[in-house]
Amino acid sequence: MKPIFRVTLFALVLMCFTALPASAQANREAITPDNAANLQELLFLPHRDRIINMDMAWSQDGTLFGLAGGGGVRLYRTGDNFELVFQLGANESKRAIAFNPDGSLVAGSDGSTPAVWLWDTQTGERVAVIDTGDYFSTTLTFAPDGRWFVTDDFTKNFSLWTVRNSAGQRVPFTPANVYRVQREFRFGEGLYALAAIPALDADHFYTSAGAAGDNLILLWNAATGEEEQSILYPDLWTGLDVNAERQIIAASTGQGDVILWGLDGTQLASFPDLFVNTVAFNPAGTLLATVSNDGAVRVYDIRDLDNIPQPVFTAAHNGITSRVAFNPGGTLLATMGAYDGVRFWGIGEPIQLVLPATPTPPPAPTATPQPVLSIGGNAQVQTTGGDALNVRSGPGRSFAIVTILANDTPVTLIDGPQNSDGFRWWKIRTADGTEGWTIEAADDVQTLIPLGS
Repeated sequence: MKPIFRVTLFALVLMCFTALPASAQANREAITPDNAANLQELLFLPHRDRIINMDMAWSQDGTLFGLAGGGGVRLYRTGDNFELVFQLGANESKRAIAFNPDGSLVAGSDGSTPAVWLWDTQTGERVAVIDTGDYFSTTLTFAPDGRWFVTDDFTKNFSLWTVRNSAGQRVPFTPANVYRVQREFRFGEGLYALAAIPALDADHFYTSAGAAGDNLILLWNAATGEEEQSILYPDLWTGLDVNAERQIIAASTGQGDVILWGLDGTQLASFPDLFVNTVAFNPAGTLLATVSNDGAVRVYDIRDLDNIPQPVFTAAHNGITSRVAFNPGGTLLATMGAYDGVRFWGIGEPIQLVLPATPTPPPAPTATPQPVLSIGGNAQVQTTGGDALNVRSGPGRSFAIVTILANDTPVTLIDGPQNSDGFRWWKIRTADGTEGWTIEAADDVQTLIPLGS
């Protein structure tokens, strides 16, 4: 294993906990150790049509809440009440869910095939499909700045995906550019994936995984795909969370313990719980919530790590409780039961569910994902104002011009891409057999448009 790496606290992560719209916190108090005993159930979303939910997520600003399960992805707009805005992929099984940082995209992994769907949260349109490997993905996570996305290939490894601009730079995922997503790293070969979450800056993330009898929490460098830290524990990790305010990692074990670690791998505290499935900090890092196979929901006061008392709040679902998450404002605690539904706990007025007057089916899914530029693929020249596209003998502006191509000229990509002179270059072949190198984009104009096979 490589030397332990200590993560520096990144101020931007803290900002995301406070810069919330007022509507996301209306009529509700922040949950604290002093009032957590008074939590009440404010809303219950039962399973619909005997469909079991598999995962849930809040958008970073707390204005969207998503559920993934046998009925696809359900997307709710939050505020004084919850409004169901989209039922996405209603005839598909979805296992995991994640929002990009600005909430413009929601990702859902398929429950049985190696694919991740991405939808535009404003329109409900499916904008991309990622082929992840051999198995379905059980965990999804976006970078805090939206410039990478991590999936797992169940029981095998993890992958990091990016979108790059014409200059070869990573850019945040958006509905307009996500069709260009490409795998940048495949890492953690042979790891049994359990969870993946961002670390405290935009360049690192954690995974929990099992491998060869050992069970690990691993810190990865998102720029290089290399492992920088590992924490070993001889038991199965079933939950994982990281708190920005206090720089603590929390994890649960298959034998019923909850462990708190410092970012340097030092164990800070542990306490027994019963068959915990996952854990979650409140934004302030003063509370830790757990959910268990016995249906229990427990909330602990962890201000004093040397003396963690009995739970300050307990509740129960009807059977296994599989997921738990505070909203980014810390005013709601969501818990997911495997057999009943999702319960929202808070202090304030009950929340009403608003359903569309006439449910509208989502756009019909396309048979194939959007085409991307790739070797062996076809493209079409796009220019504006009567310009022509230069084709050169090599990937750079210093090479001689071989020919020029007019707008709408079809070409085949035979090599590349290569970055030079601030541009991204592809080697192309025209219908008459002429070959040379040309740029993918210039002056915010995409000069090579990918076509289907």
